[in-house]
Amino acid sequence: MDSYTLKEILFFTFLFLIVYTYAGYPVVLYLAGFFFTRTRKTSTAWFPAVSIIIPAHNEEACIERKIKNALEIDYPADKLEVIVASDASTDRTVAVAEKYRGRISLFDFTERRGKMGAINRVAGQATGEILVLTDSNAMFAGYTIKEMVKYFSDPRVGCVSGAKIIQNMRSDTDTGLGESNYWKYESFLKYGESLTGSCVGADGSVYAVRKSLYPFPADTRIVMDDFAVSLSVIKQGYECVFEPAARAFEESSKRSHDEFRRKGRIFAGAFSFLVSNPSVMVSPFFFKLFSHKILRWLTAAFQIGLFTVSALLYSEAAFRPVFGIQIVLYSCVVIGFLCSRFNIKIKIFHVPYYFTMTTFAQMYGFWYYLRYGNKPMWDKIR
Repeated sequence: MDSYTLKEILFFTFLFLIVYTYAGYPVVLYLAGFFFTRTRKTSTAWFPAVSIIIPAHNEEACIERKIKNALEIDYPADKLEVIVASDASTDRTVAVAEKYRGRISLFDFTERRGKMGAINRVAGQATGEILVLTDSNAMFAGYTIKEMVKYFSDPRVGCVSGAKIIQNMRSDTDTGLGESNYWKYESFLKYGESLTGSCVGADGSVYAVRKSLYPFPADTRIVMDDFAVSLSVIKQGYECVFEPAARAFEESSKRSHDEFRRKGRIFAGAFSFLVSNPSVMVSPFFFKLFSHKILRWLTAAFQIGLFTVSALLYSEAAFRPVFGIQIVLYSCVVIGFLCSRFNIKIKIFHVPYYFTMTTFAQMYGFWYYLRYGNKPMWDKIR
């Protein structure tokens, strides 16, 4: 095999992997939905006891609003428990939550163990049959819990994920539009996956799980609780389904460079969980996991490979259009980066910039995991 043929094969391989990851896989899900749609029993008249668990670390800015949101949710009050688990907060998080003692259960842990550790320390003491896990800055729509709980009347369902909605895309943020599109795309994939079985991962801002499936993964270094808990449920033989009507609203992240580091740490946590749970890699569920997550984590490498091989093949006219398209796209990325640095708001450049920032954050996460392992601390970036 001569070098030219090898370059050509690499070109089409990298191009196929990128196109399949972001366009081909959704088409596969769409077509599969015509032939393998999973029917599930649901009940809107069944109201099991529910415990909302709110892990919090230094969340004084939003914890009161979150507690009020949880207490005012449209669900029978005698069936609803609200738990706040402070993970060694050093601000006024506990003081603010104390005002609601008697209406909520408050746990003030002095040793920081991270989000997964905070969840595990209170889940066993929750009184609800269903545990609803959420973030302090995620505000539920009034009907969210009812929309998730209705699926648990089906004994095959162990976890239900809602949808994160990015709202109030602030004028001072350079990630709002890109982040909103990212979560819309995620919800689209999860909906398609759920039609044919389990979706890949829940959304950490809004998901529910049967308490009978506790304990959850005990490794307190896990950052992606939603990913770890939902895959743990699937490993136990239950389904993880997606309900788009169960909504949690969040504001977009503020600074792209902080978002880059945050996503890197999250992806490092995902790598760590998969390395610690290799059985997931050989399950029937692996096709979805590979297509939805693993290929996406490798996209930056595919991008670099495609750009390099395209440059080497530039002398061949057939390959020039793809190279030219890449030049245009990466020029938009550079302009988007400069707009971000100098606080210039031109929306057309933010989407390609956010997409590329996310793919390279995944590569950074892999490097971060190899160099530092996994950290138990999670940091909210607003």
